[in-house]
Amino acid sequence: MFSMRLDPMIDSIKNTVSQVDVVPLEGDVGSNTNPYGGGFTLEQGQVNSLSGRIWKISNPSSLHSFTGQPVAWKLVPMNTPPLMAKPGIGGLGLRSGHCG
Repeated sequence: MFSMRLDPMIDSIKNTVSQVDVVPLEGDVGSNTNPYGGGFTLEQGQVNSLSGRIWKISNPSSLHSFTGQPVAWKLVPMNTPPLMAKPGIGGLGLRSGHCG
């Protein structure tokens, strides 16, 4: 069972709830987009059982003074996603057996 209580009022009542997935980059090891094979990115709204997931409650009408992004609360569950490194990158999966 998953249960929590939080105050979703972030600078006003004009807030949005987003589902954000952490997913590995598509590029092959050695490519410009994923040179070391361990790259990842964020995808908003896509459901993928092999990804990490966080939830954000944000207010697009109030921007953070440093990042310029909407102010937000971020909920990060305790469980972590599986190791996202590509196979064959020097044994990273063997050294990080606890991640799988």
